[in-house]
This record gives sequence, C-alpha cells and structure tokens, in this order.
Amino acid sequence: MEKSELQYISSCKSIIEEKLGWSESKSWSLRDYEYLSEIIFEETGILLSVSTLRRIWNKNYSRKPHPGTLDALAKFLGYKNWNDFKSNNKTETIEGKQTEPTQESSKFELQRKRGNTFKYAAVVAIPLFIILAGYIINIYKTNNETKYKDVVFNTEIIESAGLPKTLIYNYDISSLGVDSAYIVESWLPSKKIPIPSDKNRFIDVYHFPGFVRTKLFVDDVAIRENVFQIETDGWISLARYHWEDTVPIYIKKGEIFSKGNLFVSEETLHSNKIKTDDGFYVSYYNVKHFGADGDNFELTTKIQGISSSSSHQGSYFYLIIMGENGRTFLPLSQTGYTANISAWFNNVQLNGMDTDLSAFGCDLYKWNEIKLRVENKNFQYTLNGEDKFSFPQEKSFGEIIGLHFIFFGCGQVDFINISDLEGNTIFNDNFGS
Repeated sequence: MEKSELQYISSCKSIIEEKLGWSESKSWSLRDYEYLSEIIFEETGILLSVSTLRRIWNKNYSRKPHPGTLDALAKFLGYKNWNDFKSNNKTETIEGKQTEPTQESSKFELQRKRGNTFKYAAVVAIPLFIILAGYIINIYKTNNETKYKDVVFNTEIIESAGLPKTLIYNYDISSLGVDSAYIVESWLPSKKIPIPSDKNRFIDVYHFPGFVRTKLFVDDVAIRENVFQIETDGWISLARYHWEDTVPIYIKKGEIFSKGNLFVSEETLHSNKIKTDDGFYVSYYNVKHFGADGDNFELTTKIQGISSSSSHQGSYFYLIIMGENGRTFLPLSQTGYTANISAWFNNVQLNGMDTDLSAFGCDLYKWNEIKLRVENKNFQYTLNGEDKFSFPQEKSFGEIIGLHFIFFGCGQVDFINISDLEGNTIFNDNFGS
C-alpha cells in the first residue's frame, strides 16, 4: 500500500534528521532551524523560511506544503524533486507487513516480480520516460525563469560611520500578479517583512556587523538573494540581554580596551545604562577581509571570563569565526556545563546534549589559551597546550571575513593571532600591550 502524502513528508523529515545527525527535532531551537534553512539553501539553491521549516516539523502538522518547499526537501536528500523522492520511497504491503525498500533494492525487487515481460517493456518505456521527464522539467524551468525574469530586487547600504546602517530595498514584483511578497534578513530569519506589489521601496535598519544575506520570497520560496558585508573600523563592542535581541546597546570605542586587553567592565556597562542583575551578553567584533584562507590557517587567542554581580555570569563563551561560506563556533563553558553548549565547524553542528563536548569545559575564570589549526579543511582544537578535539570537514570555508568574541557576562581577550600554516602572521592584535 502506497503511503499518503503526509506519510511521505514524515519519512522525508526522518531521513533529513538522520542526515543531519543533530539532537531530536523536538529539542531544536530557533537557531537550529536557521542553520537548517541555510544548509538547504547552500545545497539546493532554494531558501526555505525558518517559519516554514518549523511549521513542517511541528508534530501536529497536517497541511501539504507548497510544491517548491517539497522539491527543496527532496533535493536536499539528493533527489531530483519531490516526485522522485516519492517514487523511490514507496511502501508496499507484503503478507500484511509494510516495508520501505531502498532505491536500488526496490528496482531489482520490482523487476524480479514482473519478470522478463516487464524488462522488455522497461527497455522501451524508460528512455521515453526520461525524454518526457526532461521535456517537462525544461518547460517548468523555462516557465519559472520567464515568470521571474522581470522581478527586481537589490539592496543599497547608506554609508555612515559605525553602526547601525540604513538599508534601502529597491524592488519590483508587479509582474508576478501577487498582492505582496516578503523579505527575510539573515540576522532575523524568523521575521517576514511583507512588501506590497504597488510599491517599489522598503527601508530598514541593520544593527550588527557581518556577512549578510537578504532574500525575496514568493510562496515560501526564495527567488532573489542579495549578499553583502557590513565591516567594522577595527574592534567594536556591543551588549544585549538576550541572544535573540535585534537591537543591541553599543559601547563607545574608547571604552572597550583596558590594560592591554579587549575588555568592557561591569562598571562600563553601568555607565552605558546596561543592567547586570540578570543575564547579559557582551560581544567584540572585527569584521573585514582578513586575507586568510579559511581552509588552511592557525588561530591562537587567550580569553578569561570575569565574575560579576550576577552569579551565573561568565559561564559560557564563544569564539565565532566568519567565513565566506559558513561560520565556526568554538565554545567554552564551566566544567560540568558542556551539555548546554554547541560547537559548529563550518555550519556543522555538534550539540552537547547528544555529543560529548567535555573537551570544551574549563575554569572560565582563569586565563585560557585557545588554538585552532585548520589544515585541508580539517579542524584541530587545542586548549591550554593540550590537543582536545578534531573534526574533518568537506566543505570549503572560503576567506575569513570576521571575528566575534561573545561572553555570557563580562570577559576579556589578551591577544589574537592568525597565521598561515608556515607560521607567517596574517593578523595580530595585542590591544596596545
């Protein structure tokens, strides 16, 4: 008995979860869905919104998604489209039991059952089917290209000193015959910004430095994308109360260095009207083209968490390395709390709830030296002179285009050095010491 459409969708989700190797989907956070959206886009060229993915993975989901959404999920698993996925994942009833044959075994089993007559028919039918399918796909592709060829979508950045930046979206979706479409910005992927078809401009404010993607969506499928980078003039610092806060509090540039360290103290936060009684984050950014090959480099830095008036401050730290093609998150946490962290190696997530990340545990209130060596895309992480963790990676990271230190609470950085594998310094900063 063939599966229903919802059963196919359920099977597809299960296979995707197995491919990702993450924790159970019921424990996925908003950030997990953000990265799933990015990974699907990178492999298929189709960007699915975070809200669409969360809706599909909802245990009570009972609607059929847009065909373009299903095609994207199928392509992510290596199939041509949704119909190709279904045809290779059918369920047959044999003696009252349901089985799900693999792509190859199902073909051979079908041939065995139907004998030589079927084989002869297949010799004739398969080439005709391939020709017909190619013709239909070509028509579909041509129609889509024709449908979207008159769509305009570009982004202007209004130049100004520092952050935030003003973005101007110029667009024209009048040829689509829809009342509106929407824009999704990579710094807030859960938010859809509707744009009406009778207008041609939308103005927004961007608050964070880094590599930025903005996409134009129609029917939950991205049809246009703009990529740009917001650079910083050296190091900047900002604070926020929650990771998801979209509007941070900027620290004055003259207040982010202390005694040869990159450091914003609790007193400085108070002077900037930032409350420290509850949780807060302090970030340090330096975003530019560093000229370093992200597949072959060595980075060394030294950090320390600082105890503050809130007892749980300083418990976590992340060094985020931004690349043209992805991001790497190197975490540290107080020993015993590593189940609460995640590590990312070029967008591949390792979750502390189902992966042993004890190698990233330490006494954060002491100075800790972190070293990351990447050779031919293979990561080797060292903490305080001891090799702790290695991770192979197939995808190219591209050029290093940004650094981000983020402390849960206050923390300081003593130095950072980036070199090639021959030891030639590409970037070094001792923060005036």
